Amino acid sequence: MKRLEFSDNQKAQIYTRDKWICAFSGKILWIFHYWTSTCWDMDWVDHILPAMKWWDNSIENWICASSFFNSKKRDNSHDNKYLFHHWRPTEYYFHAYWHIPSELSEYLISMENIHYTDWYFNRAICSLMIVLDYLYHPYNLKWQAMKRDSVYWSKSSFKKLALWKKKSQEVESFITRLWINTEKLSEDQNIMLEIIHAKSEKDILDIAERLLPYYRNSREYFKSLVNIQNNKDIDSLSNSIFQNSCMPHRDRAILTDSIENFYKPLLQK
Repeated sequence: MKRLEFSDNQKAQIYTRDKWICAFSGKILWIFHYWTSTCWDMDWVDHILPAMKWWDNSIENWICASSFFNSKKRDNSHDNKYLFHHWRPTEYYFHAYWHIPSELSEYLISMENIHYTDWYFNRAICSLMIVLDYLYHPYNLKWQAMKRDSVYWSKSSFKKLALWKKKSQEVESFITRLWINTEKLSEDQNIMLEIIHAKSEKDILDIAERLLPYYRNSREYFKSLVNIQNNKDIDSLSNSIFQNSCMPHRDRAILTDSIENFYKPLLQK
């Protein structure tokens, strides 16, 4: 029996409805929430009930999911627990987390004016992030098995960007709709936004190469964070974070907050 597939327009609809929130985890899937940080995740669309079994391919049977959490779930059965449904938290969410953090609340409010065409732009950025991942680790077995390199993903990003531009010609800029203050953007954010004006896949690759130092630091600093063993490690990492100019917009605050509110108190006991 042939598997029911989603069209791009269907995926765009479900992500617009659910405000880019993973139903399994509550993770935000709008990549511009993370910018160059490695905390981003690829979006995925899945059925609540298996379409192969129930033949229900209606929009009500779709969920917004992250690639990471979708790969961890059990096989589309009744025992799946969804933390979000139509972007609103379920009883399972409060059972697990008690409250909605301010970052998530602010995000949901800011995404009030999303448009279905934003999904196409997000997919272009997704391919750009894969270019960064390849440039960071070109000998990753995953990329070797797929036989897709940075040039392939740059072409993919440019193709999706062209489709987004075609579909969004009559739509107000997402920068205005989503209240992105361009005057307060950091260097890596400004570099990433240059993708809007890319005229070829070479431009995409050039943007990726300029973003690579930020992406590399994001990878390395999070590795260092989870391997903290003593106060010397804390001091070394804190000093490096403070002095390094090539830090993704979001990561500096996350890393510093984690050190101050978890690792330091933990090691003081």
